[in-house]
Amino acid sequence: MTIITYQSSEFVVTNKRVILKTGLIKRKFCEIQLNKSEGLQIEEGMLGRVLGFGKVRITSGGVVEVFSPIAKPFEFKKQINNAIEGSFNINPVNV
Repeated sequence: MTIITYQSSEFVVTNKRVILKTGLIKRKFCEIQLNKSEGLQIEEGMLGRVLGFGKVRITSGGVVEVFSPIAKPFEFKKQINNAIEGSFNINPVNV
């Protein structure tokens, strides 16, 4: 069953939000605005470290969403952090 969840999962990071969808028959969808996210936690067991997968726990508005398994969870976290940093880099417009 885990392989079906893994194959039917989508994780997207944009400059404004993180979108996570899992499941084939029973779908789980989570959309988190980057400016409202409070925390991101990565969990990797020993097997996950060897095979490159883990669990991502995102906190937003006091709600905790857990997504597992995610391939390369630290790369996923890095992409989220880059998107957050990019959202603060606003080019001033010459008036």
